Amino acid sequence: MARQYMGEWIEKQKPYLLLLLTFILMNVFASKAYTDVGATRVYIAELLHWSYDNKGVAIELFDSFDPSFRRKFMPITLPLKRIINGYHRTIENDIEACYIGESKDNVEKLGFNINRIYSNPITVTDVVALTLKQEKIIRNWEELQDKNIGIIRGLSLDIFSQQKIKNITKVNTLQSLYGMLKNQRLDVVISFFPDAKELLVNTHHDFTFVINRYYDTFHCENTEAGRYNVEQFNTQLSLAINDRRYEAILKKHWSVTSEYLILMKGLSGK
Repeated sequence: MARQYMGEWIEKQKPYLLLLLTFILMNVFASKAYTDVGATRVYIAELLHWSYDNKGVAIELFDSFDPSFRRKFMPITLPLKRIINGYHRTIENDIEACYIGESKDNVEKLGFNINRIYSNPITVTDVVALTLKQEKIIRNWEELQDKNIGIIRGLSLDIFSQQKIKNITKVNTLQSLYGMLKNQRLDVVISFFPDAKELLVNTHHDFTFVINRYYDTFHCENTEAGRYNVEQFNTQLSLAINDRRYEAILKKHWSVTSEYLILMKGLSGK
């Protein structure tokens, strides 16, 4: 009796069960097409409009690449203060990994004994001194003396020590950093340009006073696999720049000029 009842119930539920099975299979295969099993880890710093809550320039640009390339990687986002160590620990444990962000010069100053290979620049980012628009623009190191300065935790402080700048507050997120400036708990923030439109709207800076410059790259350990990944990344980046996907993604998140886009097209090597 129970078997008969169960058989009748299954017969009635067949359309719904088939729909459920279809949904499950679609998700399984969609996930597999997006990231292969055993995919290479790619580390991306968790910053607003760079890679934050699965949105931002780095993650959206990477996701726009050809699926046959993109699915070979598993993005891992961590706060800036943790991301470099996480990336290097992975490589030191003989696990293939890559990183989106940071320039060759800046990475190699960190002192990790890893031979890397770097892509063409993804973006050029200046580290600048920003003040509220009603306040005086900072034009040199001397004008930073005795100011209350905020900096995103994870940025190198070496250059500030060399310039004998002492009044520095480390902040975990860009949102908090700009909030403290807006509320006048800070006089100056040391941050990125170009950056998020909503963060830059109330600030200004001297374009000629550049504290540091990052040629953000995609870089991997210099192995056969790493060299192939960087070569393929360069191809995908060039395609994105030339078919204007790159421009659309940057303009969605950052304040960028036509001169900046021309510069990036030249640096892509195409």
